[in-house]
Amino acid sequence: MFKKLFYAGTQPHYSESLNEKIVLTNQVAIALCVIPPVFLAVAWIYMPVLSFLPIASLIILTGSVALNHFGFHTLPRILVSIMPTVCAGTFYVAASQNENEVFLGFYLMIYSFFTLPFLFFELEDTWELVFTIGVCAVFNIGLPYWNELITFDVDSSILSSSVINTISVVLAVGVVSLSMVIFKLIEGKNNNKVQKLLDESELKNKGIEKTNQEMNALLKEMELARKDAEMRNKIATTTSDFNALIRQNQGREEAFDWMISFLVKSVNASQGGIYLFNKKTESLSLKACYAYNRKKHVEKTIRSGEGLLGACFLEKDIIYLKEIPKEYLNITSGLGEAPPRNLIIVPMIYNENCEGVIEIASFYLFSDYDKDLLLKCGEILAANVFSDNINRETRMLLEQSQKQAEDLRAREEELRQAMEEMEASRENYERLSN
Repeated sequence: MFKKLFYAGTQPHYSESLNEKIVLTNQVAIALCVIPPVFLAVAWIYMPVLSFLPIASLIILTGSVALNHFGFHTLPRILVSIMPTVCAGTFYVAASQNENEVFLGFYLMIYSFFTLPFLFFELEDTWELVFTIGVCAVFNIGLPYWNELITFDVDSSILSSSVINTISVVLAVGVVSLSMVIFKLIEGKNNNKVQKLLDESELKNKGIEKTNQEMNALLKEMELARKDAEMRNKIATTTSDFNALIRQNQGREEAFDWMISFLVKSVNASQGGIYLFNKKTESLSLKACYAYNRKKHVEKTIRSGEGLLGACFLEKDIIYLKEIPKEYLNITSGLGEAPPRNLIIVPMIYNENCEGVIEIASFYLFSDYDKDLLLKCGEILAANVFSDNINRETRMLLEQSQKQAEDLRAREEELRQAMEEMEASRENYERLSN
């Protein structure tokens, strides 16, 4: 039953704050209903003419719960805030109008009701808070002056009794204690709300941080994918240009010079060379070079498995050095000679056969793009070298076949002439015999 009364007027669609204020108003109103019966009993026995004040207070308190139930949420809080002060003050003024003595118990009780407006209204509720505090303050300050306005024929000697003073003090302490408990509960709820908001904010921040991390990771992946696609397109374009260069200069002696120049510039290097494998000598020979010191490297021949070039050819795997041994090679410029910092050697593989190697040196690091580009260009160059070798062998076989055919025709002619001579000799012999 009390639970229904406490929650009278609350609605699911109301805000949590409004529902809490409605419940608090109902609870305080019902709790304060304990006070009017005490004063009603005192008034009924000693001052019957003042019996209407406790009854009116009880009606207002219970009516506040009813007003909440019917949706009037602000008015009940105002009534519960000022009603106890007004009724208790009126009771005190009416009962003490013929006495000059100040009754401490009643004063304590009246001033204890001064805490009620602070229970129901927050600082945001400006006009309600100012109005209720103003009414209570005006009524409390004007207590000594109400005697001139209010006249009742009552015996005020009852207020001097220790019983009434004790009851008043107990009620005052009870109201103050109740207010302090409620303030503490409200503070606890507010702290819980603040903590809940902080926890929710922290969770949201973590969620936002996680989302940001996921977004950053996604952006990084997209950026990597974009760069990868860009590099692949660049590799495809460069290899296409390299292939076109090979086709346009097919059979020219200087074609390999243009090829190594193209590759060195494509990877922003400074020096390079192309070595082709000679099956007869089983060695690698420098076919073309770019920015080499000619005195040192022209006519250079390396056997399979010898040095870095021979190892690359034999193992058919790329070799990349970030620290080149001293005196390995120098890069010559107008300012003099300087050792390169990075060296890459790429095998030229076609159909699992190595046709040679490409050696390129640079002052800068080689990227994965550079490695992939050189590997693909090496494959293209290997296919071209293989094709040239096949064509050369085919021409040699064709020339050999043509020479053998000519030799055979010559021998046939000689044999035919020999047969004719033999036939003529036989005919001459028969003619002489006859």
